[in-house]
Amino acid sequence: FVFLPGTHYLDTDFRVSKITGLVLLGDNSSLPELSSRVVCNNSAASVMITFVSQLLISTLEFTSCSKEMNFMSIDEYNNLTLASFHVFNSTTVSIFKSEVIVKDSFSTENDCPLCAELQSNVYLSGNILFQGNLGTAFYAEYTTVSVLPNTKVKFFGTNASETDHKGAVCLYQSTMNIMPNALVQLIRNIAGLNVYGGAFDVFYSVINVFPNASMDFSRNSAQFGGALSLYFSTVNLLSDSSFKFIENSADYGGGVFLLNSIVNVMSAKPLEFIANNASATGGAMYLFNSTFNFHSNTSINFKGNNASVQGGAIYIDDTFPSVYCYLESTLPTARYSDICFFQVSQKFSDIHLMFENNIAPVGSDIYGGMLNWCQLESNNKPRDVFNYIADNYRKLDISSPAYKPFYCNNGSTSMEGISINVYPGEIIDVHLIALGQRNGPSPAMIIAYPELGYLSTGTTLLPITNPLTDSTCSLIQYLVNSSKMVDTVYALSVDNCASSQANNVAPSLNISVKLKKCLPFFELVSGTCNCAEEIEMHTVGYNISNQSVARNGTTWIGYDSELGYVVDLYCPFDYCDKNIISVTFNETDVQCAFNRKGLLCGQCQSNYSLLLGTGHCGKCSNYNLFLLLLFSCAGVALVVLILQLRLTVVEGTVNGLIFYANIFYVRRYQFLGPKAGVSFLNVFLAWLNLDFGIETCLYDGMDAYQNTWLQFLFPIYIWV
Repeated sequence: FVFLPGTHYLDTDFRVSKITGLVLLGDNSSLPELSSRVVCNNSAASVMITFVSQLLISTLEFTSCSKEMNFMSIDEYNNLTLASFHVFNSTTVSIFKSEVIVKDSFSTENDCPLCAELQSNVYLSGNILFQGNLGTAFYAEYTTVSVLPNTKVKFFGTNASETDHKGAVCLYQSTMNIMPNALVQLIRNIAGLNVYGGAFDVFYSVINVFPNASMDFSRNSAQFGGALSLYFSTVNLLSDSSFKFIENSADYGGGVFLLNSIVNVMSAKPLEFIANNASATGGAMYLFNSTFNFHSNTSINFKGNNASVQGGAIYIDDTFPSVYCYLESTLPTARYSDICFFQVSQKFSDIHLMFENNIAPVGSDIYGGMLNWCQLESNNKPRDVFNYIADNYRKLDISSPAYKPFYCNNGSTSMEGISINVYPGEIIDVHLIALGQRNGPSPAMIIAYPELGYLSTGTTLLPITNPLTDSTCSLIQYLVNSSKMVDTVYALSVDNCASSQANNVAPSLNISVKLKKCLPFFELVSGTCNCAEEIEMHTVGYNISNQSVARNGTTWIGYDSELGYVVDLYCPFDYCDKNIISVTFNETDVQCAFNRKGLLCGQCQSNYSLLLGTGHCGKCSNYNLFLLLLFSCAGVALVVLILQLRLTVVEGTVNGLIFYANIFYVRRYQFLGPKAGVSFLNVFLAWLNLDFGIETCLYDGMDAYQNTWLQFLFPIYIWV
């Protein structure tokens, strides 16, 4: 059948069965463009070819030919060739139990334009392009696919992001052979929602990359394995083959996601992972129970990969993460069953894993894998073989699930236990960091539990901040509560090792909690040193850590060994500081003002003297005794003034004025405030009360008792 140039419409099904030598040929005068086009007018149109031999379909283009996602169904056919065969717009070729050669063909805007199933053999030859398809471009099930020598196959721009379809290629229980000098490129392919393998999704299958063949994965994306996902599958990279992953992205495994799979590296050309990205873990690769088997003279380059959480280059999902709890034991391998992600040949000195500029908050190069204690297939190799095959091993940023918390301070860490003396109800600050293998930081939840022998002490350590450490030194605060006042030893462990606590083998830090009795002003209530109720009602707060109470205004709080605590709501005169002051039972003088001390701040501090004219205390000397002469002269002058003015102070207006002046002067600090000691009005009132009124020293050592006698002495002097 020859199709002339132009468009041909297919209105009904086309069925071919049990014939030999069928040829469907279009016009080839305009290659590589095709001028012969078949357009299906409705969804009923399809082509089915069964039990046919020697079939050739060449230089034809099929468009809009879909019937339940199948346009051309080829069943149990041998010696089929699709040459310069183009399909567009939801057109699918389904192959069952057949042998097919696809050469120089093209597909776009289709969902699975080429599907091979049930023991088929598909050969890809020439230049084949799968571009802009809306779902999996090539699906193979129970099929052998061979990319023939010197063939170039390109999968570009598959976009299944709005569907649940796979990426560009999906293999299920199949084998794909990339023959010598063949090139397979997978670029900018996007898998569907919650799907594995943006470019290549492989289930129970094998991929063989033969010498000098290449597979390049670039800028593909998926949720798991941005470029390639392997599930119970094997990849064999044979001599001088090339495997590259560049700028692919995923949530998990930006380049590759491997689950129970094996990659055999036998090529001298480096396997390259460059600038891949994971929004969670495994910038270049995510491995679960999977291995890379390295033969002699092989290498992998990890450069510029990034993960937002863990494993900038490699993330290894451990089957038994609690094994890290045994890092401090003598034989951790006896309890560890995970295989090493790296398996090496007898000669491993020329195997190289190279890491450069990979980034992650935790484990920029590698996270997980128990690198020095995982299982190697050959037991005659040193356990630290990873140290030999990883270039610049000691400079690598490696971590794992945390195995123990460490005390940290100013960049240093310590495993030594600490002892703290606390009051019940006090909050303690503990600076911690959790570390994994190679002492790499690893965020972890910290669990606090009493050591054996301290389970019934009634003392608890309760976290009041989130006990989750980060990749730096973290502050975690604990509340100490104790109903029995019994000292206790607590252990701090990472939650990853919580199951090991019962066996008393969990690596932990010890905190020895030693309790202090509540001091006066406080009493033990519900396991906490609470402020005594009679005091708390007259305070504005209290602090358990230093056993202090905060008071303000005119309240004075003190303690007497015989009377206990004392509260006076009206501190006399201006003796007390009216600001908020924290007071402890043995430091009550802090609430006194103007260098005073003692009960109700009634005394001057040591080496201070009471000043004339105010209730303040200051440093004085005896040089001011000459003021006695001034007082003598002032008394004579006052008597002369009274006589000349014929004043009567025992009755009348003057008597009333002096009476009110006496009352006002006594309460001057309530009326005039803090400036009562220096204002003109205060000085005037002091004179009316036969007081000096101006703050000054008289002699060293004068106290309130002596000052009172001096106040009585002056009126007697005037009377005499």
